[in-house]
Amino acid sequence: MNHEKIQSQLNKLEQTLKYHAKGTRWLFLERINQDLLQDLESLPEILSSISPENSHQTKLQIPQEQPKPLDKPPVNKPLEDQTLVKTPGGGENPSLDPLGATNLDSLRFRTRNCEKCSLSQTRTTTVFGQGNQKADIVFVGEAPGEDEDRTGLAFVGKAGKLLTQIIHSIGLNREAVYICNIIKCRPPGNRNPNADEITACFPFLLKQLELLKPGLIVTLGNVATKALIPEASGIMKMRGKLISFNGIPLIPTFHPSYLLRNQSALPQVWNDMRQIRQILHKRSLNDPSKTHPQEDYSLENR
Repeated sequence: MNHEKIQSQLNKLEQTLKYHAKGTRWLFLERINQDLLQDLESLPEILSSISPENSHQTKLQIPQEQPKPLDKPPVNKPLEDQTLVKTPGGGENPSLDPLGATNLDSLRFRTRNCEKCSLSQTRTTTVFGQGNQKADIVFVGEAPGEDEDRTGLAFVGKAGKLLTQIIHSIGLNREAVYICNIIKCRPPGNRNPNADEITACFPFLLKQLELLKPGLIVTLGNVATKALIPEASGIMKMRGKLISFNGIPLIPTFHPSYLLRNQSALPQVWNDMRQIRQILHKRSLNDPSKTHPQEDYSLENR
């Protein structure tokens, strides 16, 4: 093979790698049909760093920098909704209806001013979500915790650090995905959200997903999975199964908080992430426009 052909192939390989890296620092080179995460280098590190006796005090070997929300409204650019006021007499302001939001900034403002349930009286701040607004994958958790209620960012505590490691295992960083929760306010004492709280907040999540247009949703834990797929059985049976939410592929997996208490479940999550990597890889090869795959992911066929 002459020099020109070798150089041409190298150039094509370089462009291919840049395309599939999608601007992230992480790129895994392996065939799609291999056991993609069988030899995941970070797994022994995580397993050894989680003590069964003191899992709630675990210090994972994960970078300590806090994620920065990428969808924060531009400075000195007021949102058109910020001039709205509450309806006199205590009634709901129709202008704060999430269905009326035309972009994530507008929806964030409506979320911040929501008083549809009692959590609005106890929250420090709302936790709308953060990440890449054009992300192909959205992680949906349950509800903000204490750290999230203080910072206004989703998944920044110990569970958030583990989620960062999980995201790294699929070849992405946090800045490449979008992370949010079913409800946007912290339940007192970090209890599970009540049904009426989920019902009140769910329209905000629906609009959020509609605006994000993800190619894949990953639900974290039983509460998030049941909120999006009410007919689904428990997370123990549903994790790792490919189903559908409004035509979008969805894969449930364990919540990072559960993993901190149950380290034996970590290998199952890596299996879930292997499947997720295969889906993302297939989409990047065959569907660069990020339209949803045509396979049938309905529960009836699982």
